[in-house]
Amino acid sequence: MEPDSPEALNFVGYSYADRGIKLDEAEELIKKALKLKPGDGYITDSLGWVYFRQNKLSAALNCLQEAHKILPADAAIAEHLGGRLRENGFKKRSRRSIQGCPESQTG
Repeated sequence: MEPDSPEALNFVGYSYADRGIKLDEAEELIKKALKLKPGDGYITDSLGWVYFRQNKLSAALNCLQEAHKILPADAAIAEHLGGRLRENGFKKRSRRSIQGCPESQTG
């Protein structure tokens, strides 16, 4: 109903990524949502999830860490980050190595 709603774009993109389908389309939808609503932690988290599903692990971790920085009390975002770090064998990750989410406009 609202094709330019950042929340709707994020919902569809995340849904695709969560199911592991249409990952290129999911990435584009979520990037569009992030442009419409820069700095949104939930959308940044979704982009990290897409990157993870695309096996772009460095970009995924950077986005998930940024989302956690934006919304540190959100349990789902913390689980996404912790799970990806654990699955990829990262026991400790220096904050100095974080370059930020490639598409985020929060810094």
